[in-house]
Amino acid sequence: SNSFLLLYASQSGQAQAIAEEIKEKAPSFGLKARLFCLSLTDKRFSIEKESCIVFIVSTTGDGEPPDTAAKFFRRLNRQTLKQNFLQHLNYTILALGDSNYIKFCLFGRTLEKRLQNLSAKSFYPSGYGDDAYGIETAVDPWISNLWPALRKQLGLPAISDEIQTNSSAEMNSTDSVTPYFLSDLSSVIPLLNIDVAKCPKLPSPAFSVSYESSILSSEVRFIPDGKVLPSQGSSLSSVNVIAARRLTCGEDVKPTLELTLKFENECIPYEPGDSFGFVSPNPSSEINQLLERLGLQDIADNIIHFKLRESTTSIKKNLPSHIPSNKSLRFIFSNCVEIRSIPKKILLRILAEYTSNPDEKNCLLFLSSTNGSKYYTDCIRKPNISILDILLNFPTCSPPVEILLEYLPSLKPRFYSVSSSPLEDPTTFKIVFNVIKVKRGEGRMLDREGVCTGWLNKLSSQFHSEVDLSEQFSNLGLTSTKTSVYVYKRTSNYFRFPSNLDTPVIMVGPGTGLAPFIGYLQHREKFQSEIKQNDVWLFYGCRWSSRDYLYKSELQRLKEAGILTHLIVSHSQETSCFVQSRYVHESIRQHASDLFEAINNGAKILVCGDAQHMAHDVQHAFIDVVIQCLGISEIEAKSFISKLQSDHRYVNDVWI
Repeated sequence: SNSFLLLYASQSGQAQAIAEEIKEKAPSFGLKARLFCLSLTDKRFSIEKESCIVFIVSTTGDGEPPDTAAKFFRRLNRQTLKQNFLQHLNYTILALGDSNYIKFCLFGRTLEKRLQNLSAKSFYPSGYGDDAYGIETAVDPWISNLWPALRKQLGLPAISDEIQTNSSAEMNSTDSVTPYFLSDLSSVIPLLNIDVAKCPKLPSPAFSVSYESSILSSEVRFIPDGKVLPSQGSSLSSVNVIAARRLTCGEDVKPTLELTLKFENECIPYEPGDSFGFVSPNPSSEINQLLERLGLQDIADNIIHFKLRESTTSIKKNLPSHIPSNKSLRFIFSNCVEIRSIPKKILLRILAEYTSNPDEKNCLLFLSSTNGSKYYTDCIRKPNISILDILLNFPTCSPPVEILLEYLPSLKPRFYSVSSSPLEDPTTFKIVFNVIKVKRGEGRMLDREGVCTGWLNKLSSQFHSEVDLSEQFSNLGLTSTKTSVYVYKRTSNYFRFPSNLDTPVIMVGPGTGLAPFIGYLQHREKFQSEIKQNDVWLFYGCRWSSRDYLYKSELQRLKEAGILTHLIVSHSQETSCFVQSRYVHESIRQHASDLFEAINNGAKILVCGDAQHMAHDVQHAFIDVVIQCLGISEIEAKSFISKLQSDHRYVNDVWI
């Protein structure tokens, strides 16, 4: 057989994109890949029945598997499995990560160790894609050498010279010209031979749609299906916004809001360090533009039905679980599908068939092709192009709506850390967030706000900044029905504060990363009389002391009250001689000896905030602290920090 199983586990979509690229290239090497997400374990595949698997997996959070791999890995780790459970399996793994973190590619390494413990055998050395140096520098050669290894494992003859030559030509055919945005493609396409581009096989639509003449009532509320909610650690509960205030001032800083939310009925128990998933709709303005672009505004509110096509070549055997029947297109686009998701190559390939202008069609074909992979990354993935951007960039593309519904993923909740203590009021909680704003450009056709932050900003936009709003809903026209927000608690991780109040705590949280620490400090204040030893550090960072220093007066009050013993603040844009550091990692190095003493006394380190830069800068700072205080090598210091992390005494809660 020339067939192998290709499995991926992706948090941000990168592992999935690489897996899809491997599937697309496989036929060029006489191979056939069966591609599935690890979340489909036991539904579409069972690894104990397979003989050849390629895994493409990322690592998320504090060295954890992506949400889509949680169930799979839980089952694989069952102690009841026999040692020879996977004795017939041959595998290879491509793990993705960032070497700036000590737990680089940890899930991939942990997965390989477990596979070997169950008697699986590696047929090709594992690869490690490193974001710190550019994923493609390791991934591309790994994929190139995968093909002969797969053919050998499957008992097929070596790759012929003809296949190798054609494949190399395809991979190198576009090296001389590198556009960066969609607008550049029109000038590049004439230089390319689209006929030789290896495009995905064109699938037939999986289902058809029909409409009733009746209109869906605007009063119908969206109640999420718990089956499609990631990391669900509690039941769903509805909350109302009862207070809001802006924590920053000035046009040159990000708008930062604090919202107070009250449970309508059943309260979800929570602790400092917990985070809630918010079920938010897509922006109504983008929904209206999408419906208008598709020419569907006249039937957007009619009740819609879906039916599987009998003669479909699509691998999808069921209707997407996140798309309900007996609702309207407006309802589905608003609540059920991620219209901001980056279109997959297979969707671009299908859209080309519904594009009448030859140049536009060739652009879409090329972007979906194997030799257009670099352009797909530069023009689609990096600038976060959405399906609406595609339709506005290619005016003659007119796909049927069922195509979009088939390939757009489910709308995911957004998570926010709790910034309050339940001891203040268990029926309410607070969150803090920046209102994310992205300007049009680089192929993006519209200015945007974050899906959830923009929505929450609108809910609170008419609220007076410092006034309790619980009695103002009638004046604003925001009834409890219209302002209800569904939330649930995220499954517990190790981002937890010590139960022993005498344990030293080192907190690092620049920007909105401060949120969980404010809640903890207020929580800790309630137990002040019980605390015997107090060693609590907070390293906070912002740009300006007067414009975006969040909770400035509250932090100073907690410091004066002795709840917070060390408050170290960095200002990245201040030039005053009184500013001792610009960034939190600089402050950490400046307090090396005191911090190391706290660590020796059993301190727990908690880091919250930006994953792209801050988190690994902070980790390197703590490594330097250990080097300085113990006089050991960098390798030994990394081992020291790694031990803290494995003991859950150094924990990250970070986001991209």
